Amino acid sequence: MPVADVPACGAVRLDIVPIPERSAAGDENSVLPDDPTILKNDHLRVTVDLREACISSIVDKATRP
Repeated sequence: MPVADVPACGAVRLDIVPIPERSAAGDENSVLPDDPTILKNDHLRVTVDLREACISSIVDKATRP
């Protein structure tokens, strides 16, 4: 979503807050991921270290079974 009213020389504060998980097409069996610090798709698996506020690992799924 685009952010409106951003000054050319300046900054805008954006607060990101969690929202309740919506079920897809009324699917009551939708669940949150087991570990919210792991992001994955068909190609990569990224682990986030919340304590250090950094990415702790990136794995290319093509290189691992």
